[in-house]
Parts: sequence; C-alpha cells; structure tokens
Amino acid sequence: MYLANKANVEFFVTGGTGGVHRDYSDSLDCSADLTELGRTNVTVFSAGVKSILDVPRTLEYLETQGVTVGVFGSDEFPAFFSTNSGCKAPITFESYEEVARAIVNNRRLGLKGGFLLTCPNPKPLEGVDEAVEVTVREVKERNVLGKEVTPYILKRVAELTGGESLESNIALVENNARIGAGVARAVKEVEREGMGGEKVFVEFREEEVEEEEEEEEEEEGGKFSNGGSKGDGSTPPIIVMGGAVVDMVAKPSQNLLISTSNKGVMSER
Repeated sequence: MYLANKANVEFFVTGGTGGVHRDYSDSLDCSADLTELGRTNVTVFSAGVKSILDVPRTLEYLETQGVTVGVFGSDEFPAFFSTNSGCKAPITFESYEEVARAIVNNRRLGLKGGFLLTCPNPKPLEGVDEAVEVTVREVKERNVLGKEVTPYILKRVAELTGGESLESNIALVENNARIGAGVARAVKEVEREGMGGEKVFVEFREEEVEEEEEEEEEEEGGKFSNGGSKGDGSTPPIIVMGGAVVDMVAKPSQNLLISTSNKGVMSER
C-alpha cells in the first residue's frame, strides 16, 4: 500500500488482509495492514480476513481507524478460504459503479485512509475451519511467533487439505484481480462523467436552488424580499448542514403574573 501510494497507484489487489490475532490479549499481535489502511489513500481488494485471525476484533479495529470496509455481492464479511465469517458486512456493494461512486465520494469529502473492498472466494474450501483449528493449536504447541505465524499456518493448511487450499487461494486472487480491474475502470468512468467532484456537486446544488427560486418567483409575482448578493435580484443559494442549539435563560424581575406578559431579563448561556 505504501509503495503503491508513492507511485500514485490507486488500486491494490492482494489475497487476504491481515488483522488482529486470536491471542491478542497475550501477544499484542496485530497486523500492520490495519494501521496502514488507516493512513494510506489506496483502495485495497482482498478476500477478507483469514479465518486464523480474530475477525470481529479486526473489523472493530478497522472502524476505529476510520477505514471504509465493504463486501462485494454479499451481506456477510468473507474469511479468505471461506465466504462466511459470522460477521455482517459493514456495507454491501452490488456493482462496480456503486463501489466507484463510494470511492470518489470519499475523495470529495477529503477522507483520509484506505478503502477496503472484500470479495468472497468463488471457490470456497469446505472443511477448512477444522484444518485451521488444528494448525492454530500447533502454532501454540510449537511456539511459532511473529511474522512466522501466517506462512506456517498457510503451509500446514495446504498440507492438511491435500493441496486444495492452494487451488482456492489461486481462485480468490484471480477473482480479486478481476473485481479490482472492474472497479478501477468504473472509477475512471465516474471521474470522466464528473460525478462526485466538488465543483460539479456545487453546480448541481445551485441549479436545484435556482429552479426552486424560479418557482417561488412565479408564485409571488416575481418579487423577492431579499436582493441577495448575486446582483441579479435572486436569493443566493444556502446550504445548511447540521444545526445550532442555543440555550436561553429567562428570569422575571417581579412576581410572575399568570396569563400575561412579565418584565424580566433574557440571557444566553
């Protein structure tokens, strides 16, 4: 991700995403993938988080980092060899265009960090959970630590599944590349259309407001109470985001009289 960003490469396809390890409370082992996703503006395509990891905690960590996480074509977050992790998809995308518009809108809003799109494995491996559990136990028994854990587990899972995990791995990487290429092309098409760019967004809003003003002008006989600042007699467009809360305190300066006005002092907190 770091090198891709340095080379102005916007899209990066990999196999699986690293995450929080199951024994994190004892080992504090958490993949640098997660912090990199939180600070590097690259869109990453993967088959989800490997089932050898703690998937729920990984998703929580990604949310803390402010990473946009989506799943392509499924409402469940994938777990590399398996399409099921037991975790609901944060966002589900059904088309390349939907993903592209989300990416462009993130840029328009100035959001920092990566965009993770996970793609369910088209050739899921049956019975992989059992093989993973066996391998995880071996890791603890043989005291495999740090960066050696993932390579060891993937090698052992391949051995325990008779090589089927390798075929599944190849299939998911090809699928990630296909979807990544489709989204990359869709992003360029969206950019050419001008959708999602700040300038076009403002122009669209102005046109919408001007149409409303013309309708109001016809209803009110062509007169505006406020000449505005545009110099053409129309009311300038106003966009309001959020709201304001003002606390007012009223204190009477006499004994309150019911059903009438009372003298007093009004102040703002």
